[in-house]
Amino acid sequence: MQELKIHIYPDNSIKTDTKSYYDNEEYKIASLEEYKKIHRAISPIRLQILMVLKEKEQLTISELSRILGRDYKNVYEDIQILLQFKFITSERKGNKLILSVPFNKLNIFLHFSS
Repeated sequence: MQELKIHIYPDNSIKTDTKSYYDNEEYKIASLEEYKKIHRAISPIRLQILMVLKEKEQLTISELSRILGRDYKNVYEDIQILLQFKFITSERKGNKLILSVPFNKLNIFLHFSS
């Protein structure tokens, strides 16, 4: 996937489930309330995680913690949120969980009417 597009609609005309995130590389959000969940998931510190992961391509949580100079537990919690929204992917290699970012570009669109 090269690009992730998030579309925000002001009404409830589009019914989606936040947990079933990707559909043909786009995700439509039914309301501004749903967007709040996504917005929390892409906080500045989590954006930093995304940028480091994209730059390094693949890292474990331990490696990411060392690079960021942050506590493992806090990074782990941020990773769980990013995984929930599928902003990152994980793959088990032996006893290691390898993390990566599956897209090169993230676009957020606000639609004023549907």
